Amino acid sequence: FPNVNIYYTVNGTKPDPFHHLGERKTLMYKRPFRLPEGRITLKAIAVTKDKRRESNIVNKIFIVDFVPGDPLYESEEENQRSGRKSNQSIR
Repeated sequence: FPNVNIYYTVNGTKPDPFHHLGERKTLMYKRPFRLPEGRITLKAIAVTKDKRRESNIVNKIFIVDFVPGDPLYESEEENQRSGRKSNQSIR
């Protein structure tokens, strides 16, 4: 969707695209990312690039189990800071 940005949280809070990214754990989707182990509530919202319209919030719950031999966990926040891509992904 070229005319929208997708913002999300993985801590169950409402995504807030109007605050600085990273504050209140709102992140902008750029590429597949890894979820931490446990029960994760992902919430996402699409916002037009001019920020005049937004979608309803989508809620999804994921149960993530540890997989032996899996590389060290890298959060999406760490990936955005370092520019690295994670190995386990969600699409």
